[in-house]
Amino acid sequence: MNVYRVQPAGMDLGQHRSETSNGNLAIGVHVFSSLEELQCGVNGWCEQDYVPEICVIDCEPISVRKNGDYEGSVLVANGGKIVGRVAFASWDEFADLCRDYLISEKL
Repeated sequence: MNVYRVQPAGMDLGQHRSETSNGNLAIGVHVFSSLEELQCGVNGWCEQDYVPEICVIDCEPISVRKNGDYEGSVLVANGGKIVGRVAFASWDEFADLCRDYLISEKL
């Protein structure tokens, strides 16, 4: 199955563990099960200090679990392979695209 992740451009899955909203480290990285879920999930996020990308990750369904947070899921132990990336020039460009629901046209 494919899941989708927002992260700093060029980062590998093994380089990061997500943090939940209560500050605890997750058991992997946060992902979204669809582009629609990603668009809804990131709507209203604050600007970050990195250039973002959306990764398409191929993984086994058993590797995706509830993340104990209010958006998305967790990819346990980062257990998947990045099979596609779309980088953005700035956080504003990414946010505008999410607001306009145009992500599926780029991927």
